[in-house]
Amino acid sequence: WCGLFVYAGVMVFIKNYQRQNFFLNQLRKENEINLEKLSDVNQKKNQLIALLSHDLKNPIATLSSTMEMVDRGEFDDDDMKQIFSELKNQSFHLNKVLNNTLSWVMTELDDRTFELKKLDPKDLMKEIRDTMLIQAERKNQRISLKIDGETEEIDLEENEIKIILKNLLDNALKFSQSDSTIELSLKVAPNMLRWEVQNEGPVIPENLRDELFEFKVKTSYGTNREKGTGLGLPLCKKIADKLEMKLGFEADGASRNIFFLERNLV
Repeated sequence: WCGLFVYAGVMVFIKNYQRQNFFLNQLRKENEINLEKLSDVNQKKNQLIALLSHDLKNPIATLSSTMEMVDRGEFDDDDMKQIFSELKNQSFHLNKVLNNTLSWVMTELDDRTFELKKLDPKDLMKEIRDTMLIQAERKNQRISLKIDGETEEIDLEENEIKIILKNLLDNALKFSQSDSTIELSLKVAPNMLRWEVQNEGPVIPENLRDELFEFKVKTSYGTNREKGTGLGLPLCKKIADKLEMKLGFEADGASRNIFFLERNLV
């Protein structure tokens, strides 16, 4: 009986040890995952700070020196028109960078439920198109609307869908030639909405498509040397994932890029 008692005690001790060791290993793995996520967030934060520092430094320095030279009367009327045109372009770019950065930070920090609003998807598309027309007119571009199916008022995440579609349109305008047409379309199915932004031009190479929605702060330039940061598509992907929507890319032949956003209605 003493031997059995000792054996039982040892087995209980071993079982408890194994159980504790299992939980400790699980805790260690969770800590490693959390540490990796924290490191990733910290890296993204540093990239965002570097992006803002880089994009704000030169325009602000240029603005300061330009205003000083204007005060001294060193420019004639033609020079002033060119200067104001350049400052206008820089302000548009900086506004987009700041808006995307703010949206990214709020998406990272805010876990609240997105606000739904009852509206007609057709009206939403027209509003988005109208807000992007000024940018399109700078390159003599057009934005056409196409709706396939009957629309009606439904509950949609208005602000978030606007952010995504505006970024997709902005990219299409930036990487399309002057005097071209960008198509914003909506396909209505019984259980799904699918928005598409299509533009003509060189199709994105296959080896770059897997990285389209990855967070990589990098400078890119459009057909008229419009500056980009690489922040827009990752932001759109993060928002789409939180909304449980599907955001992706397709190529139509060798001359048409298609970005799409799908939302289930069930």
